[in-house]
Amino acid sequence: MQELELKQLAAPVEIPLGNFRPVKFLMPTTIALNLLANVGHNTSLWKKIGNTGFEHSLFQILIAFSFRNRGLRTTIEKTLPSGRRVDVYVEGRERIGIEIELTTTNIEEKVRGIDSLDRLIILVKDEQVFHDFVAFLRNAPNEKVRIVRVIEFLRENSIRNSRGTGGINSFSAEQTRPDTAAEERRNN
Repeated sequence: MQELELKQLAAPVEIPLGNFRPVKFLMPTTIALNLLANVGHNTSLWKKIGNTGFEHSLFQILIAFSFRNRGLRTTIEKTLPSGRRVDVYVEGRERIGIEIELTTTNIEEKVRGIDSLDRLIILVKDEQVFHDFVAFLRNAPNEKVRIVRVIEFLRENSIRNSRGTGGINSFSAEQTRPDTAAEERRNN
């Protein structure tokens, strides 16, 4: 690891995922990606990650995996019939779109074009963004939309998966839809 960093082939990226997961990742640098491409390796995935950000892509993969592990079909970057794209699309008893919002405050855009979904779960990291979304939904309620902190969502889904409660019939949107009003009261 240190040798890769010294040669500027990899850079550490720290992402807080809780006590039960590693928090340090190595991401290839532009130098490393160019070297790999020059010897014929496909680096398109890393270019995509460079556009969306490593943390965002990591959350997409972890979330998709947690649902696939329970026997549900998932798609990363799914375009809905409305033309709107969601970060993770889950299909089982319900059609669920999951948006990962690490910094955005463009709330109105996130709840548009979701007619083909049964549920939209917006996962946020930043506390201010969380409170902005909660306030928006209080003023413009939408029963399809729920706001959850991304770390809590990952933790809950990791615990549920480790207990062996998976399977296509075990998924319920209620399990991933904490009451945002109760959540806000708890945090104030």
